[in-house]
Amino acid sequence: MIDDSHSYLDQPAVPEAAAPEPPPLPAKTPFWDWRDAVLFLGMAIPCMFILYVIGQLIARPLGLKPDSAPVLVVFQSLSYVAIFFLLAAILRLTYDAPFWKSLGWVSSRVSIGLAVAFGVSLAFGVGALGALMHVPNVDSPMQKLLSSPNGGVFLAIFGITVAPVAEELLFRGFLQPLMVRSLGAVAGIGVTSILFGVMHLEQNARVWQIALLISIAGVAFGALRYLSGSTRTSIITHASYNSTLFFAFFIAHKGQ
Repeated sequence: MIDDSHSYLDQPAVPEAAAPEPPPLPAKTPFWDWRDAVLFLGMAIPCMFILYVIGQLIARPLGLKPDSAPVLVVFQSLSYVAIFFLLAAILRLTYDAPFWKSLGWVSSRVSIGLAVAFGVSLAFGVGALGALMHVPNVDSPMQKLLSSPNGGVFLAIFGITVAPVAEELLFRGFLQPLMVRSLGAVAGIGVTSILFGVMHLEQNARVWQIALLISIAGVAFGALRYLSGSTRTSIITHASYNSTLFFAFFIAHKGQ
């Protein structure tokens, strides 16, 4: 007879191998340099241009206006996915570093509620400053998109979700640490914020007052990123800021 008193059911389970821990980030912060920034921009700018052209070519056969909000929002989102794929490849292949943690996607001592409240307060503050500056009301590309059928809805969804994540990762996650290391905290945050404002010039009909207000908001986002060490916190504040602006716009244009 076969003695099955010690069958495989009685054998101690073999512990599974622990998942390997991700490699630690390089000690130097930021560990990337200006050569990486030039390489990234050298690939990202042509990539965004190509996707923009593709969007324009595809829109018309689908019966869509190339300059409509849905088309612009979709292909802008695809552009962000493409350029951050490039950035993730640079970080991984050059430094064996993860994408999110490298760009500051970490927790901070600033609570979500406080970050949201700061974003709302900042929106009211920037709005009040804009009223004091008597910012001209021009027929900008942004105004046209917001006034188009369903354009405001598409832009609001994009501006509250995709845009804050992409812009904070790019400006406060990747670029600002380089600026701060090269120029110091105050100048680094300032220069990054000016570039952030300049990026929004074209869509606001090159009105310098609007670019200045956006740069001021960028200083607040940058300071929060620098003090908290977290782009997650600045993203939440940015999203809250944008949400307040869109809410104010819809209230002001109710029924139109």
